[in-house]
Amino acid sequence: MISQNQFIIYILLIIALFNCINAQSDDYYIGAVVEYSPVYKYNFSQDAVSYMMENVKQYSIHTETAKKEGAQIIVFPEYGIIGTFFNDTRDGIYEYLEYIPNVNSSSTIFLPCTDDNFNDRPILKTLSCVALENDIYMSVNMGDVQNCTVGVDSGCTDGRFQYNTQVIFNRQGQVIAKYHKSHLFYEPYFDEPSQPDPVTFTTDFNVTFGVMICFDILFQEPQSTIFKNGSIRNLIYSSEWVNENFIYARQIQMSWSYINNNNIMAANSGSSGLVSGSGIYSSGKVLNSTVNGGYQPKTKLLISHIPKIPPTIYTPSPPVSGSSDSNEVTLPYINSTNLQFIISPGKNETYEVSQDGFNCKFNYVSHHESFEPTVYQLSSFSGSFNLLSGQICLVTACTGNITNAFCDSPIFQNNNVILDFTELTGWNFESNVNIYPMITAQPVVSLSSYDISTAINRVETNRPIKGFIGSSLFGVEW
Repeated sequence: MISQNQFIIYILLIIALFNCINAQSDDYYIGAVVEYSPVYKYNFSQDAVSYMMENVKQYSIHTETAKKEGAQIIVFPEYGIIGTFFNDTRDGIYEYLEYIPNVNSSSTIFLPCTDDNFNDRPILKTLSCVALENDIYMSVNMGDVQNCTVGVDSGCTDGRFQYNTQVIFNRQGQVIAKYHKSHLFYEPYFDEPSQPDPVTFTTDFNVTFGVMICFDILFQEPQSTIFKNGSIRNLIYSSEWVNENFIYARQIQMSWSYINNNNIMAANSGSSGLVSGSGIYSSGKVLNSTVNGGYQPKTKLLISHIPKIPPTIYTPSPPVSGSSDSNEVTLPYINSTNLQFIISPGKNETYEVSQDGFNCKFNYVSHHESFEPTVYQLSSFSGSFNLLSGQICLVTACTGNITNAFCDSPIFQNNNVILDFTELTGWNFESNVNIYPMITAQPVVSLSSYDISTAINRVETNRPIKGFIGSSLFGVEW
């Protein structure tokens, strides 16, 4: 005869098994993303560990909240724990790094929470406990340090490799994957791996994720290897993305999801309008998103039900052909050709610009009479910028008037412009350019559900958009 305690344990095991089976059989999972602004470091003499632990404590609070709302996995942004208050040299960031075991090539189980061997790595240990205590998968960004031998290991200059790293914990608090950022964006204190290392992990709710960090999203690898055969449809993505008017954080996240017909859980910093924009997207549809358009730091938790198999929305159609003999005006905008004009109510107008044979055309229609005429700029760019080579076709709202317009900064406020139809077309894209179509409006609109049609070189909207800020075709060489 079993005791009462044994009976209770037996019932709990049955419930756990039932929940596990249900999680595997559900056609969706519940994901959480945190747009997080790191704690401000008021005391610059504060040691690295105690500072990082302040951020980890905040992570614990958000993780507990997400779990209470049913989340099975939670994603935090790049530099969320380290912050940005370190001396940006290799030695300056060193005290913020911990040795993270090479779980990708080892069969050893690493459970820092209960393993005294990790007592010298308090951040990793504490995060492991947070995942364990909340029974949740957790993706966090840390700094990893690995020893190397000068003169033996290629690229080893000071006896250590330092990596911008995404670390994945499972529900039991085990470190099950780590990914080293493949493409650094002005981060001289970190090393790039010798070659991109495609990293994936599989959860107990039967979803396999790829992992990337920030700038990686604009490069062929590791994403081509991760997603090449179509069996992986979900991406974990952390960033500290700096918004530009031609490539906002939320718009590149959404566009990547759209052209790949995949899910993306994207966590960005919430420091300010300059660095913010997070979301959860499925084949270009916004499931949940946020942006901090102000100057004060903000943190926000996003939670969504995410389909395990996203729908196939985007099928590339042939490029739209065309030509241009437009008048062009050259202004100091990353060596692009620009034309400023005014969008007014009750108009149907077309504008064109060209740079070195790369042409952009914008057409809009507005039947509404309820918004103030607003200055916009159409830009055509072909060349190198920000460690990339590519081509950009962009129309963007400006501040000021036509004689004194400023068009170079991102805009987050609703400008009340209502357009019934827009079409942005670029032609003579190079054959090796990968093109991301984007539309920016406040409130945000979904690429997949806003009567938007795209060719390889065109993005078109076919019903009214309120608060139209701009659209772009961002082509990057692969």
